[in-house]
Amino acid sequence: MTPDRHVKVVIALLAGSVMLEVNVLAGLSRLGDHAYHGMHLGLMALVLASQVWLHLATEPGTEHRAYAGWFAVGLGFTLVGDYVNSAISGIEPVSRKLSFALVLFGVGYAIYSAVLWHHDRAVVRADPPARPALRYLIFLPIAVVNVVTWLDQVEDEVRVSDLLTYGSFAFNVTIYVALPGLAFWYFRNSRWSVGGLLVLVGAVLIPYSDLVLFRSWLDGGDPDVVSRQLYASNWILYFGGQCLMSLFPALVIGSAGASAATGNHLARSHSDT
Repeated sequence: MTPDRHVKVVIALLAGSVMLEVNVLAGLSRLGDHAYHGMHLGLMALVLASQVWLHLATEPGTEHRAYAGWFAVGLGFTLVGDYVNSAISGIEPVSRKLSFALVLFGVGYAIYSAVLWHHDRAVVRADPPARPALRYLIFLPIAVVNVVTWLDQVEDEVRVSDLLTYGSFAFNVTIYVALPGLAFWYFRNSRWSVGGLLVLVGAVLIPYSDLVLFRSWLDGGDPDVVSRQLYASNWILYFGGQCLMSLFPALVIGSAGASAATGNHLARSHSDT
């Protein structure tokens, strides 16, 4: 599995997922709960398998190879969280689902953030910015938006559980500040590349999907499961974010490989002269 092939596989899975969800929302597909939620778990498993394959297929010692492995671990935690949140897990009501899932997704997204941070440290060591402290300002508006949105859209819905109330707020001002902020750093470090933009979009879609989830799944009560429409609406945003975020290891591995190839070519040209 080359980095380029991983990108193609993930984009194809994302396109197929969007088409299937639109079919569900439009009433064109009538799947039972096990088929519908099993499809979701299968899609996530395929993204995870592609990430693992990328890690295993990349030569040991290759720069940033470990990123694919760590992202696969993060995906594994979120895949378990997807099962917990599904209608086939047997974990009910919704507040209980979300309480378990909060921990699982927290671990997964913390791993993503740690990998993004590690990569940024490597970039900064190689090319120190003139005013490194200014880079941290990006986290301030993200934190403000997150807190205001939580107070306006989420607080009333999560009052069904103290764990969800305090847990979702803590999640919102830590991991969901770090993830998009660090993704923005990668976008900037990649010289505003298209790949960097895709990762940033993914890092925004993931917390936005949770906003939609908390605001809609607990709206007006704490049901055992939610409607298919609410599942589909959340899934389009969530899986889109996961797919775009999962491109990060392939992009940095591919970029490092391209730089190494260019360096070798220049070295050969120099020796020939």
